[in-house]
Amino acid sequence: MESSKQKRRTSLATKVTAIVLIIILINTVAVGVFSFIIHRGDSVKDSQKKAMAIAKSTAMSIDPVEFKNALETGEKSAHYEHLQKQFDRVNVEEHLSYYYAGTFDPDTPDPDNKGMVMYIQAHPADKIFNLKDDVTLKMFKAPAFDAFKDGTAHVTDIYSFNVDGTPGIAAYAPIFDENQKPVGLVGVLVSVEDVLERSTDFAITMLIISLLIFAVIMWIPIFYLRRSVAKPLLSLQTASNKITNGEMDINMPVRNSNDEVGLLSQNFATMQEIVIGIQSDVKNIVENALNGNLSYRVKSEKYPGEWRKVITKFNELMDTIALPIDEVSDALSKIANGDFQARITSEYKGDFDRMKKSVNTTAVDLDKYLTEKEKAEKDAHTAELAKGRAEAVSEAMLSSARYANKIQQNLLPKSDVFNNAFSDHSIIWKPRDIVGGDIYWAKNFDEGTVLCVCDCTGHGTPGALLTMLVASTFETIISENNYTETAQILYLLDQRLATVLNAKDDEFLSMEIHDGCDLAVLYVAKDGSVSMSAGNLNVFTCDGDAFTRYKGQSLFIGEGKLSSKDEVEVVNISPNPDMKFYIASDGLFDQIGGEHKQQFGIKALKQIALDNHKEKQEVISGKIWDAFEEYRGEEPRRDDFELITFKP
Repeated sequence: MESSKQKRRTSLATKVTAIVLIIILINTVAVGVFSFIIHRGDSVKDSQKKAMAIAKSTAMSIDPVEFKNALETGEKSAHYEHLQKQFDRVNVEEHLSYYYAGTFDPDTPDPDNKGMVMYIQAHPADKIFNLKDDVTLKMFKAPAFDAFKDGTAHVTDIYSFNVDGTPGIAAYAPIFDENQKPVGLVGVLVSVEDVLERSTDFAITMLIISLLIFAVIMWIPIFYLRRSVAKPLLSLQTASNKITNGEMDINMPVRNSNDEVGLLSQNFATMQEIVIGIQSDVKNIVENALNGNLSYRVKSEKYPGEWRKVITKFNELMDTIALPIDEVSDALSKIANGDFQARITSEYKGDFDRMKKSVNTTAVDLDKYLTEKEKAEKDAHTAELAKGRAEAVSEAMLSSARYANKIQQNLLPKSDVFNNAFSDHSIIWKPRDIVGGDIYWAKNFDEGTVLCVCDCTGHGTPGALLTMLVASTFETIISENNYTETAQILYLLDQRLATVLNAKDDEFLSMEIHDGCDLAVLYVAKDGSVSMSAGNLNVFTCDGDAFTRYKGQSLFIGEGKLSSKDEVEVVNISPNPDMKFYIASDGLFDQIGGEHKQQFGIKALKQIALDNHKEKQEVISGKIWDAFEEYRGEEPRRDDFELITFKP
C-alpha cells in the first residue's frame, strides 16, 4: 500500500517537471521551425526575383523581327541560327537549368492543349525538347499562357523539372513587337536545389542551437519546481491522504512563506485544527447523549464561517431532540406519581407530535378510567342493598374494563402496518380479563418494519396499565430516532422501564419492585431478511421441512441490568421465500389441559405449523386456536393469549 502511495508521489513531481520541459521544448522547436520557414521563404522569393529578372532581360534582348522570321522559316533557317546566337550571347546565371523562346499557336491558344510551338533551342544545347509533344509540361503552360496573354511576366512556385526531377522555379516574360503586342515569350527555369539545401542546413543549425539553449536553461525550472512547488505539494498530498483515511494526529507540513504554496500549507494546517476540534466536540456531544446527558452543548463561536453554522445546527438538533424528551419524561413521571392532569403543551411536528398525543391521550384515558372507577365505587358504597351495591360495583368495573380495553386496542398497530410489511399474516390477541398484559407494536420504515411482541408482568388492569407505558416508550424510542437495530431497541426499553418502574424511593428502600416484560424485537427488511433480539420470549420459524426455535436470552426487560446494547444477542436470518414466523406469549404454552392436566407446550404448535405450511396464516392460526381451546377443555384460561404469525 505504501509502495503504491510512493509511486503516486513520484508521479506528481515527474508530471509537473515534464509539463514545464515539454512547454520549453515545444517553444524551442517552434523557434527553429519558424526560423526555417522564414529563411526558406526569403530564399525562394530571391530565386523568383532572379528568374523574373533573367526572363525579362532575355526577352528584351531578342529582336522581335528576327523572332518572327525564325518563327516563319523554321528550325534550320538562317534566322533561326541568328536568333540562336543571340541566345548564346546571354549571360548564363548560376543555377540556370535552361531557357527557351516560343509562342502559342494562334488557332489553339489554350494552355491545357498542345498548342505551344517550340522554335528556339533551349539552353544548354544538350537539353533540346519540344513542348508541343511533351504532355507532362502541361502544368507549366498556364503561367506561360498568362504571360503571353496579358503581356506581363509570371513566375511559378517550386516544382520538379520534367527533365531530371531537379526542384526549381519557372519564370515567363513576353516578347513584344513594335506595337507592344506579345508575339512570343521567354521561359526560364532556375534550380533551387542549393537554396533548399542551405535552408535545411540553416534549420538544422537553428534547431541544434535551440536544443543547446534548452539543455542549459531546463535545469532552472526543474530545480525551482522541485524545491518550491513539487516537494511541498507532495508533503501536503501525503498529509491529505492521511486525513482522508481518518488520521487526524499528524504533523501538517507548514511552509512559512507568502507565496501560494506557503499560504496553501498554512490554510491546510488551520483546516486540520478546525476538523480535529469539530471531531472532538461532536464526540463529546454523542458520548454525553449516550450517557443520558442531553443538555451538553458546544461553543460554536470558537469556529469561523460555515464551520460555526455546522456546530450551531448541531446544537439546535440536540435542542430539538432534548426538549420533547424532557417534556415527555416529566409528564410520564407525573402520571406515574398519580398526577393524571399532566399534559404536554408544546407544539411539535411529525413523530414528536404523535408521541405528545400518545402521552396526553394516555393521561386523559387513565384519568377518565379512574374517575369512573371512583364513581362506580361510590355508587356501590351508597347502595342500600348488598346485592344492588355488588351489581353496581360489578357494572362499574366491567364498564371501566371495557373502556380500558378500548384504550388498549387503540394502542395496537393498524392493519395497514401489517399489510404493508408482510405478504401474509395473522394476529390472535385475546386478553384473559377484557384487558391484559400482552401487547404488540409495529412501525413501517422505507427499508423494512420493526415488530415488537411483548408479554408484561401481570394481567388484567395492572398488566394493561403496564402495556400502555411500554407502547408509549416504543413510540418514544423508535419513532423519535428511527431506530431499526433490534439490540439498541431492546437495550433502551430496558433502561427506560428500569428508570420509571423499578427506581427505589426513599420511603421504600427495603422493598424492590420488579415490573417489566418478556420481549421479542424483530426487524423485517424489504428483501425478506430478518434480524431479531429477544428476552425470555421464543421466536419460531417454519419452511415446510423444518420447525426451528430461537430461544430468547435470559433477560427480564425492565430490571436495568444491561450496561450496553453490546450485551444483547442478535440473530440474523437470510431471505427464504418459504419461511414463516410464529411468536406467542406464555398464555399459549403454559395453559393446563388435556387428559393429564399438563401444559400445552411447543410440540402441538410445531405439528400444526408443519402439517399446514402451505395454508394461509389465518387458517394456520385458526387451527392453533382451535387446538388450544380443545386442549384447555373446562380448564380456565391461565393467562392472556397472544399469537403473531407472518410471512415476509
